[in-house]
Amino acid sequence: EKSEKGEKEDKEKPEKAEKKKPAGGSIRAREGSSASGAAQPGKEEDLAQHEIPEILPILPVRNMVLYPWVMVPILVGRGKSVRLIDDVLLKSKVIGLVAQRDAEKEDPTAEDLFKVGTAGVILKMLKFPDGSLRVLIQGMKRFRVETFVESEPYFKAKVQLLEDVVDDDKELQALVQNLRTQFQKLIEHSPIIPAEVQITAMNITAPGKLADFVATHLSIELSEMQGLLETLTVKERLQK
Repeated sequence: EKSEKGEKEDKEKPEKAEKKKPAGGSIRAREGSSASGAAQPGKEEDLAQHEIPEILPILPVRNMVLYPWVMVPILVGRGKSVRLIDDVLLKSKVIGLVAQRDAEKEDPTAEDLFKVGTAGVILKMLKFPDGSLRVLIQGMKRFRVETFVESEPYFKAKVQLLEDVVDDDKELQALVQNLRTQFQKLIEHSPIIPAEVQITAMNITAPGKLADFVATHLSIELSEMQGLLETLTVKERLQK
């Protein structure tokens, strides 16, 4: 894990991610992006107690995408974002994560955000002396922003929840097996991705969840991450 100084340096000088290179579940450790630590899938029963409101507080994130059921640590430092987290922790603990189109924008507008994101529940929060936060979030469900209803003190949006489209047939099962095989090869040749990630992947039975879990552990361009998030047909997601 990086030092606090290292994290601040990343905010000022973001590195460009190398395409299609394994990254152990973390993109760059900067505000509003995934911090160090391997992403793990959550349990359905743990999420059943949390409802996703129709009007959702929206946290803009940079250089990352949160997928359903996956748990990731995220660094939060912007004033609006810190205020959002503080408010939500007193209520439902459920927020919406939406990626910025341009990671360099410090104060993004609604037009700077993608329209598809993921609702997630805050599991843990750690506050640093400089006021920034490290938040552990578990993804719940994809959603599409219908309209932003507030922008101050932070974004709130009316959202429509999205469902996976699954055709459970032999082609789907073949795609699942192929993904497991390719991911296993990737882990075997990666000095970064922990071996236990492979065990976790082998125990994920839902094809859509498997595709999302694997995507979390790849270092790919934001446009590709977002494209996978927006792909509701599971066969198409597995093929990508």
